[in-house]
Parts: sequence; structure tokens; C-alpha cells
Amino acid sequence: MKKHNVWDKNVFQSRFDKTSKKGYVPGSPDDTDLATYKAAVKGASDYTPVLVMGMTLGLREALCSLNYSVTCLEISDDAISFLSNGISKPCRKKEQIVKGNWLEMSTLLNQQYRYIVGDGVFPNILEFSDQALLIREIGRALESTGKFVTRACLVTKELDLENWTAVRLVERYRDNAINSAEFGHAMRIWGCYEEAYDQDTYLLDNNTVYGIYEKWYANGKLTKEEHEIVNQQYFGGHHFYPPEEYWESLLKKAGFSFKKTTHTGYIYYDYLPIYECSLPLKI
Repeated sequence: MKKHNVWDKNVFQSRFDKTSKKGYVPGSPDDTDLATYKAAVKGASDYTPVLVMGMTLGLREALCSLNYSVTCLEISDDAISFLSNGISKPCRKKEQIVKGNWLEMSTLLNQQYRYIVGDGVFPNILEFSDQALLIREIGRALESTGKFVTRACLVTKELDLENWTAVRLVERYRDNAINSAEFGHAMRIWGCYEEAYDQDTYLLDNNTVYGIYEKWYANGKLTKEEHEIVNQQYFGGHHFYPPEEYWESLLKKAGFSFKKTTHTGYIYYDYLPIYECSLPLKI
């Protein structure tokens, strides 16, 4: 198994609208999430150095609107090719994209940043040791008064997993209790929790998940529409989805204090909180 994920063309073709190139919510942050990100980092002076981990379109556009100096760090050639020009031309002209590994950011970039932001970053880091390493790398790359902001995907205290099985999610969707975004994303992450999630490694095997749903579709247990919605959240490898307690202990061990924001209104907010993380001032 790879220690971290590198997204390829198959992922982008599934998870992004072919015309707008916008990612399907909530695999990509929605407007409420983006407003929270923006509020967390506003107020600095023009051209403040900011690092985006990855190529998330909404984050890049939001930071550009604040007139910050934006650098994107991304390891995937396919991501860079597919998403580089997915933001407005004025914003694209003001940012730089660096190809490289997040786990080497402090030495690779050789610069400190007022803000580091990254959406859905840590699920792509598959080893416990590398999770801790990435937290430390972020700390090294932050200015002393800096802040790290990220949306995490967690097994949170709010989750009642018995109500999130694939059978229940299909029932809830057909009863119009949840919308297509809520349905598709929850089906991938929680629908096959018993079959595809390892509670020792915190890894979800997406191949197992989608293998189950292909059989469901072939057997008529998913409609064509439902099958298409589920596949809008496609990923073919593993993801790291830890308990909330583990994630917060990781932050604390690295010296971060944090503020957690959990929105209300959609079911995916229950497991996708946003964390604003700061290090103590050095005197």
C-alpha cells in the first residue's frame, strides 16, 4: 500500500463537473465551509504569504480575493494539469504552483507562511507516523503568529453509525430525508463501514466500497441515478478517517491549540468539522 495518495485522472473525471471543473460537494467544500475558511484567515495585509496544500479551487479563489500571495503545493501532475486554470484568470496570475510532497514542505519551500490551509488533506496520508510528521511539518512552515486551517473527516461523537449503513442511507434518500450530496458522500465513507473500514489502522478501503455498490447496481439494489450519484464521490484507494479523539490528540501533541467549527444543516457537517489551529507564541 502507498503511504499517501496521489490523485489521478480517474478521480478528477468522477469527482468534478466536466464543464465547470468544480468539485462535487461535500468532497469539495461548500459555500458555508468556504466562508468559514475565509473568516479564519482574513485581516492580514496585502500580499501576506499563504500556502494551500493541494489545488482546491474554492480555497484558492477565496485567498486570492483577500489579495494574499498564494502558493499551492501539490504532488500530482494530473491535479496540476486538471485544476491549474480552474480559477479566474486574475487569481491564477497572482498565485504560484509548486510540485512537491507535503511531508517535505518545510525544506522544499524554505519559507514560513502566515496561513496554511488544506481541505481534506490528512485522509490522503495513510500511515500513523506520517500523520504526525505532516503536523510537525506544518508547524515548522508556519510563522510564529500563523494559523493552520483544515476541514477534517472524522469518526465524530455526533455519528450514530447504525443510521449510516448503505441500506439506511438509500432509504433516507428515497424518502427525501437527505439530498444527493449528503447521500453520495455518506455512501462512500459510512455506507460500508462494517465491511471496508479497519478500526485498527483507521483506513477505509474504497475499492471494497465501490465493489459492493457495483454488485448492488447489477442486482437492482441501486437505481441508475443513485449509482451515478455514488460514483461522483469515487476514489479507488484507501483513506485515513480517524476518531475525533485521535485527531485532536495529534494536534495537541504537536503543540497546537485549536477551535473546532461544526456547521448544521446537512448531515455531512457532522463528520466534516473545520479546525483553526495555532501554535503558542515564542517569547
